Amino acid sequence: MKESQCINLFAAERTYPNSMVERSSTDFSAALELGLAALAKRDQPEHKIRAQLIKAGFESETIDSVIERLQSKRILNDERFAHAHVRARVAKGIGVERIRLELQQLGVDTEVILLATSAPAQDASELAFEALQRRVQKSPPLNRARAMRFLSGRGFSDDEVEHAVSLVFGAVDEFTE
Repeated sequence: MKESQCINLFAAERTYPNSMVERSSTDFSAALELGLAALAKRDQPEHKIRAQLIKAGFESETIDSVIERLQSKRILNDERFAHAHVRARVAKGIGVERIRLELQQLGVDTEVILLATSAPAQDASELAFEALQRRVQKSPPLNRARAMRFLSGRGFSDDEVEHAVSLVFGAVDEFTE
């Protein structure tokens, strides 16, 4: 069966759940094709692929076999996904704390999260400063408190926020605020 036929087969099943297409819940090749089709679009974590296969109605043994096959062929790799996610989010000016939370919500293992976020490409304080500079350029009337809330919402730690805000607004004595 050609790849385009498989994709159309699954599209038909999603569109018409009671269609004439019959497939067993233990059909390894159909489950594998569904997993491959999902990963062809973009890299995804194991948890998400597993959820898609469960939603499609495959049995847990079949799902485990498909996940094992995809991992053995290095098609499914949570570590690679986590590193790519970290790079993409750091490039958008998102802090490490928020990225860790996102990866947890995506079902990535804690050890993999720590490994992927342990050495970002840039210093987090520099990232916070750059994010704040971009924000100030877009809408200049930004006070110190709003800047701190903005960076905190982006997932930067308190130290990183304070450092970036002090660079932009200047050092302020804590007793005068």
